[in-house]
Amino acid sequence: MPASFFDANHFVECAQNAWGSCDVNDRAVLLWKVLDRQAKAPVPLNPNYRFTAIPGKVVVDLFWNTFCQTSDTEAQRVREVAAEFGDLVVLNEYCADDRAVLCRYQMPRAIFVNGREIGWGYEAPRDGLRKAIAQALHG
Repeated sequence: MPASFFDANHFVECAQNAWGSCDVNDRAVLLWKVLDRQAKAPVPLNPNYRFTAIPGKVVVDLFWNTFCQTSDTEAQRVREVAAEFGDLVVLNEYCADDRAVLCRYQMPRAIFVNGREIGWGYEAPRDGLRKAIAQALHG
């Protein structure tokens, strides 16, 4: 949306470039509208993920939540595709609906295959998931 919409509706910037693209020409900002002067400004999430390898296995770390239909659909696809590879794949699920999980990892949605984040901007396609896991299996 154009910045003029947010300006006209009295949104203010509370953080910038703490996430997303760091391209010099691409500025990411977090905006909020103050409705209560006692409210505290939101703070961007700061992802905290560390990959733990398991020798001889492909490790899929799935961060998901039920509040986003896309994330929920994606999680089901990840489970189905991971199961196709049997015991060659270890699937670790982190449901961000659990506040402790969200606070610890600071990621409401993400997929990592052997520590490498994959994504499409929409629900992960089954073929894309299969390809990422197969590539990790073969090297």
